[in-house]
Amino acid sequence: MGYISLSGHKDALFTMLVLLCHGVHVSPKDKAIQNQRAFNASANDNLAVYFGHSPRNENATLIELCNDTAINIVILGFVRKFHARDEPPEYDITGYCTSVSYDWYGCKSLASQVQACQTAGVKVFMSIGGSRSSTSFASASDAEDAATTLWNVFGAGFSTLDLRPFGPLSLDGFDIDHENGGVDYYDVFVNRLSRLYDTVNRTFYLSTAQLCANKTVILPQSKYTQADFVWVRFYNAPSCNVGEFGFLPSLMRWYQVLKQYNTPEIPWPKMYIGALSFSNNESGFVNPNDLAGEVALARAATSDIFGGIMLWDGTNGLKT
Repeated sequence: MGYISLSGHKDALFTMLVLLCHGVHVSPKDKAIQNQRAFNASANDNLAVYFGHSPRNENATLIELCNDTAINIVILGFVRKFHARDEPPEYDITGYCTSVSYDWYGCKSLASQVQACQTAGVKVFMSIGGSRSSTSFASASDAEDAATTLWNVFGAGFSTLDLRPFGPLSLDGFDIDHENGGVDYYDVFVNRLSRLYDTVNRTFYLSTAQLCANKTVILPQSKYTQADFVWVRFYNAPSCNVGEFGFLPSLMRWYQVLKQYNTPEIPWPKMYIGALSFSNNESGFVNPNDLAGEVALARAATSDIFGGIMLWDGTNGLKT
């Protein structure tokens, strides 16, 4: 793994990790997770990374990501489509676990890695959506049924144990990355998930990925109080990509939107800077030193709600 350290060795991911955590790096070649860490949802230096849709998945494992002590959250992608209640949703974590092929062996292998990550203190979420998904809802009952199915398949609901790709293992939360179709009834979906979260004596988290150019996609603004983390994607959007002229104005617009729902009584959601960990066809990647400067600026300007960085994605950043 080629990392970038502050002493000049080049690696895009490590510069960001050092910036965030100033921690000790553990080689990803280690097959067991060596260092445990405590997760602090209120911290301003957390690092969240996506996993499961990189062409380099075959060369990296979830264990390798969780071996890096700077990583706090891993987001598995994606649930692509919901069906009727108590029917399995369509999901694919490329190279590991997919509902289409029913690769239970691959799912079992991934489950053991998820468990190791959780034991080490890394939170693992499942993301709904992605660029090739169909996750819109036709009615309020569809949205409620989808939330219940998600909870029963990946969360702490066990009424459909035979549909659970990870067996009795529960993930730590869900991420909404809805990129296609209408957003009607997503408030109902979130309300239902929140009620299900309240049925167990364990903390579950909700995050949402929003494109920087649009302030209202996915959740009605009043529902941001039910999200713990909002990763604003400052890439794939020329008007507000990190490093571009529009980045700071967009950052401050998002800050004002989220701050109005962030109070001493309900100090959520935390805002994360979403960035690319690798060059992706000129769609917003910036070199590590420039990114470090932009993140420092963002943290200073939004310190009261700043949560950290989200990277798309962890595997590419690990291997470049």
